[in-house]
Amino acid sequence: MNHGHHAAVLHGSWDAALVIAALVLVAAGVAWLLYRRAVACDCLTPEEQEKLTDLEREILSMLRQHGGPIRQDRLIAALHGDNEGLAVFLLEMEKKGRIRREWEADTGTYLVSEPPSGGAGA
Repeated sequence: MNHGHHAAVLHGSWDAALVIAALVLVAAGVAWLLYRRAVACDCLTPEEQEKLTDLEREILSMLRQHGGPIRQDRLIAALHGDNEGLAVFLLEMEKKGRIRREWEADTGTYLVSEPPSGGAGA
């Protein structure tokens, strides 16, 4: 009788299915972790993601990823926009308490950083 042979084939099919299912789960887990890492890399809280403008989010993300103050001229150069308009925008962010700017006389530009209490402001 071939009953033993069929059982081996059936058992082999289940092994292959389990291996494929495990690989799919591992791939899904890796994809999820990569997605979470990409989302978290901007260093912003979900509340900041929701309430700040795109440009405010970009500026705060740059400051946090840099890990300290950035010269305003370098920040503006990295943003690729109208220099005067971006300088005014940074001034408005400062007035809202979202950033802090300190004049650096030896370089002739501001140092831009987050305020000591954080960055989102009201």
